[in-house]
Amino acid sequence: MLKTISVIGNVAADIVSRAVDEWPAPGMEILVDSICFRTGGAAGTTAAVLASMGAPVQLHATIGDDTVGRTVKTSLAHVGVDLLGLKVTEEFPTTISLAFESDAKDRSFISARGHLEHFSFEDIDPSAYQADLVLLTGYFTTPALQTSTLRQLGLIKSSGSMSFFDPGSDQFGWSPAVLADLRSYLVVVDCFVPNAQELLAISGCSDIDDALEQVSKLCDGWLIAKLGKDGCAGMGPNGETFRHSIEPVPSADTTGAGDSFNAGLLFGLAKGMDWSEAARLGSRVATAVLRKRKDGRILSPQEALDFI
Repeated sequence: MLKTISVIGNVAADIVSRAVDEWPAPGMEILVDSICFRTGGAAGTTAAVLASMGAPVQLHATIGDDTVGRTVKTSLAHVGVDLLGLKVTEEFPTTISLAFESDAKDRSFISARGHLEHFSFEDIDPSAYQADLVLLTGYFTTPALQTSTLRQLGLIKSSGSMSFFDPGSDQFGWSPAVLADLRSYLVVVDCFVPNAQELLAISGCSDIDDALEQVSKLCDGWLIAKLGKDGCAGMGPNGETFRHSIEPVPSADTTGAGDSFNAGLLFGLAKGMDWSEAARLGSRVATAVLRKRKDGRILSPQEALDFI
């Protein structure tokens, strides 16, 4: 029987354009290969991929009471996400993010503040902290929730659950105060899952291997870093280490890849895999999602289960 999973964080709508290699001049229009609308936000993406794999996943988040929000909610329900913890806010519009993908440079985003600015601790049902595995994600897009992070981690711990923390990137530039806050969470969380840029920022290093070593010393639990085309690396509390490569996906739509990795990792652990095998599954699921994104589909349950 699968362990239960709870995802707490940001749900939004993504509009992804590919390939945007240069910005059009004022008054000009450019044509791109594709523009698609889909459920977004780190929490929304992770929950959707988990549900498509057949995992019992609860999503605890907010969404706006508008056409965009209703479309996102319908999409999440369609793949089987438990939405009892999704709170509809009438006062604020649903957050929308515009993602610009390119093979020539790293992707970039423009996001409206929207409902996520107001998502707070009071919006979360206490049952969120009682699942077997609990992921906190979208930290920098939910400013009203940030001050309760230690409280949330404490509730997860007191429930006997396992906590996972993926902060995302700081759009304001990783101030010393922000870095101090993030480092304080690492001694409480059971698994920290940053990407390469986040790992380097928190460590203060310029080399990935040095960063892994430095950040692992700050963690009381596992550090599992998502390294993009270089796969993933893990360091455990008892000196365990692993590193897994991935099969490259040419011209991939990478928006949400890290969240898909998180889904695979959580799914593997929920099935009883060890940390290394669960992380390997995370990489394989992320790769599969990248491939399927070319035709606009999310993984079907059977396609997902083929990777286990």
